[in-house]
Amino acid sequence: DGYWNGAVATALKFGFELEEFACDGGLPPDRLQRVLYARGITGILLPPHPVSPDWGDFNWSEFSVVRFGYSCRTPEVQVVTSDEVRNAMLAMRHIRSLRYKRIGLVIGEVTEDRGGLIRAGFYAGHSEAELKQRLPVLIIAHSKALTGPRPELSIWLETYRPEAILTDQAAILKMLNEVGWRVPQDVGVVSCSVPGGDADAGINQNAEEIGRAAVAALISAINEGKRGMPETMSQVLIGGSWVDGASLPGLGTTKS
Repeated sequence: DGYWNGAVATALKFGFELEEFACDGGLPPDRLQRVLYARGITGILLPPHPVSPDWGDFNWSEFSVVRFGYSCRTPEVQVVTSDEVRNAMLAMRHIRSLRYKRIGLVIGEVTEDRGGLIRAGFYAGHSEAELKQRLPVLIIAHSKALTGPRPELSIWLETYRPEAILTDQAAILKMLNEVGWRVPQDVGVVSCSVPGGDADAGINQNAEEIGRAAVAALISAINEGKRGMPETMSQVLIGGSWVDGASLPGLGTTKS
């Protein structure tokens, strides 16, 4: 909703209208291309998708295109997205400031496949003195991200005993509860995207700002007559902000 609201507001501000097209079985890419061309639509904004779409023979050269997020791997056009490395480093700084030392990272395999940027920020967020306390990253299989038993999570928790967890998993509190770990009594939790999950401490990715910046970049491309694949792919990274929450109260404040 944040992406959409920011994008719509900016489009209207500059005299454009944003219309949604669902590219699915009823509107495959080749037909979508004909519809857009017939209606005189020259700008395409590609939001995040659960799975990177198969665009087939879609002719991008007819359009100005901007995508936001890393879930769509093609086309290779300008990208506007959250600064995942910086956001993870920001989260680590706040976690450490609340005296947590044994900090673990739990991410989905889809996130890891997109470039491992959260992992990079997690590693960079450790001070040199804390490298010996760095815990192995747990990657949750896509098939188990929402449902199903998670013995790997239970084993990882019991083996490494994290004091706090940084995660991109929206249902992390539910997942921890299912394996008998309480939040925040047994472990503090920080979400890479607040709101958007069941943990309330973490990073607000400023989704509306991402939507605004994406549409602004698209309008610029339209006005400059930039069509198709650019010679040089560029990225605009939007920084997030920290949000305090009950899922990370500070080490020692909830232990019995």
